[in-house]
Amino acid sequence: VGIVTFNGCPGCSVADSTQLVSPLTANSTELYLAIDARQAATNATCISCGLELAGAMLNATERFSLMVMLSDGTQTVGGTDQKAIFVAEQLRDTGIAIAAIGFGEYIDELVLQDIASAPSSVYVHSS
Repeated sequence: VGIVTFNGCPGCSVADSTQLVSPLTANSTELYLAIDARQAATNATCISCGLELAGAMLNATERFSLMVMLSDGTQTVGGTDQKAIFVAEQLRDTGIAIAAIGFGEYIDELVLQDIASAPSSVYVHSS
């Protein structure tokens, strides 16, 4: 499992809008420590930025090809929802499967469906 966050900010680069919380690892202790040490979430979301960083991490190995994305499905900085969908299409073309889990008060299921590999790869939890 590897973990990437995608808290964006207006005018930020992809590098400034993402954080590699944990590289791919099977060590659960390392994952828990990395999650506890991650940067606090902001109210800005750059889904495409997170997809790009996670895709690069997965493409660096031939062993893994599944990405699980947790989001409300709305890209607020770094481009539009269409940019996130475009990046997801590029990743799927390389063989990476994407499961999208929607959560939050306002969830854009249509965007999550367009990002996910198949409609059956979208799971929604409203709070």
